[in-house]
Amino acid sequence: MAKVQVLNTGLRECSVSVNNGGQFNIAGANGQTFVPGFLTNGGPDLGHYPQPGIFAPGSNHIAVSLQGSSKGYEVRFPGNQQIISAQLYLFFSGNSPDGYVLLVNGEKTSSSL
Repeated sequence: MAKVQVLNTGLRECSVSVNNGGQFNIAGANGQTFVPGFLTNGGPDLGHYPQPGIFAPGSNHIAVSLQGSSKGYEVRFPGNQQIISAQLYLFFSGNSPDGYVLLVNGEKTSSSL
């Protein structure tokens, strides 16, 4: 199975938990080029069944934290296609989590925006 790339579009480091697993940190975006930040430690895998720290087809819970503000989202991964590549983009409004967009094999498959 593929690794899920989690990308931070905000300028500050954030923390993420997948399916009530341990938290991992994602660096903030580059302040000059605004290239999204990448994982700085750990990170989620993609499996067959949702479990702590592992995304899977169907509904998955993520908790996103930034400077004391936290928000939860249900992220749906498709179960009807082979997943070769997955990117989860996180968006922020000021110091608060504001939403996500999930791309699977280059196509938007789930979004809170």
